Amino acid sequence: MIQQSAFDIYCEQLNSIYRSIETDLIVNIAKKLNKYNGIKGSLQWQMDKLRELSDLRAENTAIFDGYNTYGTMYDVFSGVMFGNLDFSEINRAYNAGLSKLTAEQLKASPLFRNAVEMARSEFNANNIKLIRNNSLTSANQEFMNILNQVYIETTEQIYDYNTCIARACGKLADKGITAAQYQRKDGAIVNYSIEGVVRRDVMTALNQFANDSAFNSAKEIGAEYVEVSQHFGARVNLLDPIANHAGWQGFVYKIEGHDSKYRNLEESTGYPTDYLGLGGINCRHRMFPFFPGISVKKPIMYTLADNEEQQKLVTKQRRYERAIRETKREIEVYKELENKEFLKSAKEKLNRQVKKLDRYCQENDLKRDFSRERIYLQGGKKR
Repeated sequence: MIQQSAFDIYCEQLNSIYRSIETDLIVNIAKKLNKYNGIKGSLQWQMDKLRELSDLRAENTAIFDGYNTYGTMYDVFSGVMFGNLDFSEINRAYNAGLSKLTAEQLKASPLFRNAVEMARSEFNANNIKLIRNNSLTSANQEFMNILNQVYIETTEQIYDYNTCIARACGKLADKGITAAQYQRKDGAIVNYSIEGVVRRDVMTALNQFANDSAFNSAKEIGAEYVEVSQHFGARVNLLDPIANHAGWQGFVYKIEGHDSKYRNLEESTGYPTDYLGLGGINCRHRMFPFFPGISVKKPIMYTLADNEEQQKLVTKQRRYERAIRETKREIEVYKELENKEFLKSAKEKLNRQVKKLDRYCQENDLKRDFSRERIYLQGGKKR
């Protein structure tokens, strides 16, 4: 059975690839812009831009093609498929007459033979291709935006050419390449970077797959109950019981109907129909087949108040981590532009950010997650 830390490692495998892709795209834009020596004749400049756009998309497509995302996805989905199952417990339940199948029989069941390939293909078709296409289009648009901004600022003599390029590329490093847009309820449009979309979609897809596999396994072996995991910092929503993960985590539920001891799974957690509940967007909770008399239920460890406080602390930690990653991308951009002044300033900012995060974690008894502070470059280099 996969522990949460191991599950996070599976998610990080894909997250790190796409962080590397995003950094490579931004650095490649800076590289393209660095070849200009300034804005000269406007007609020639515009013709150059059109040629560069075509070249840029081809180069950025090659960046995507240089990473084995499809093969990695197969390994990751394979790893989490039976991650929510305790095979020794299933065998004990079989010997006690509570399971229709042994663990080996379950793994050989036709139900699961093609599940990994189907899940990977669906994720590739519905998520990865869309992220790729949106990112390539967005990268070209960012290139155009920077050139137009530089044209205005240099012709109006607001800044010199090199300063304009450094400022614009630095902002892009902070913002990231847009991979998706969403409209909030108030009508505002929110842009999600490649990293943001992948982190959300990868965790959601893998957790859904692990939970679906556990749910289907439970039904295949005849288990009537599942236990839902619990973790510190689960989201709190006092207005919606399904969205209030801290309220339903850690309990045992009946898959079909309910009885005097256990509530119904779907009514209590929203699984599998409500995207705000168990297995929904950004949900980290997992379910496991539960056999009364065989399985030992874990005690409830966290109160609603504890969760709410921890959620606030971790949310702030994530903001610090994101700022560090953005500054590290800035540093790579300024290296490409060979701008020593901006590079020195960014390194000093990074040093302040790291110290601030370290102090915050110490003061609030939080563990630093160094994987969330890293960026990755082509060839797997970490920064």
